[in-house]
Amino acid sequence: MNPFKEIAQSVGSLLPVGLLTKTSQIDLLLPYHHVVSDEYLPHINEIYFNKNKKEFIKDLDWILKHFNAVHPDQVADFVLYQKILPEKSFLLSFDDGYREVCDIIAPILIEKGVPAIFFINPEFVDNKNLFYRCKLSLILNKIKFDDSLANSVKKYLNHEHGSYDDLRRAILLINYRDQYKANELGKIVEVDFSEFLRKQQPFLTSAQIGKLTTQGFIFRGHSMDH
Repeated sequence: MNPFKEIAQSVGSLLPVGLLTKTSQIDLLLPYHHVVSDEYLPHINEIYFNKNKKEFIKDLDWILKHFNAVHPDQVADFVLYQKILPEKSFLLSFDDGYREVCDIIAPILIEKGVPAIFFINPEFVDNKNLFYRCKLSLILNKIKFDDSLANSVKKYLNHEHGSYDDLRRAILLINYRDQYKANELGKIVEVDFSEFLRKQQPFLTSAQIGKLTTQGFIFRGHSMDH
C-alpha cells in the first residue's frame, strides 16, 4: 500500500501539516491536533473535529510503531542546514495553545517520551482574549436549537431565506477581517465571551507554558491572534 494512503487510513483525522516526500517514501511526517479531550467543548466543536484521549493514544501508538519521534531542533537543523533525520521521522505540533495541551496532551507525550512543539497566540495566553472562531462556535451552539435566535442572526447577516445549514456556512465564513461580526452576533444571541473566558479558561496560562517549557516542550508563535 502507498505509505500516504496507509497513514490516512490508519491515523484518521490526525492530519499532516506538510509532507516532505521523495517519490513514495515519506521522510518527515508533521501531524497535528488542536485539542484532545473527552469533554464536550462548545468553543471547539463547530470549528474543529477533536479526538478523545483514547483515540489520540491509539493514533500516537500507531505512529510510534511506524515512525521515529524527533525533536523540533532536529527538524530545524534538517530544514536550515540539511542535517540528516532518522528514516521515517515525525514531529507533533499543536496549534493555538488550548488548555488541554497542559491537562491532557503533555502528560501523554511525557509518558511515551515524545517531543512536540506548541504554537501559541500571545493574545490568547492567560485567557486575555477569545479567538474569534471560538466565538463563532459558541454562537452556533447557542442558536442550533433556538429558531428565534437563529432568525435574529439571519436578519443581521441578511440571510433570512436560507436553511440552518446555509446560515451555519455563512457564520463560519466570517473571516479575521470581519471578526467584529462575531462580537455583534454574540450580543444578539446573548453569549458573554468575557464570562466564558473567566469560567472556562480555554487557553494556556503563562505559568502552564513555563511548566511545559521546563518539561522540554518547545513553544513558538502562531501570529498574535490569528
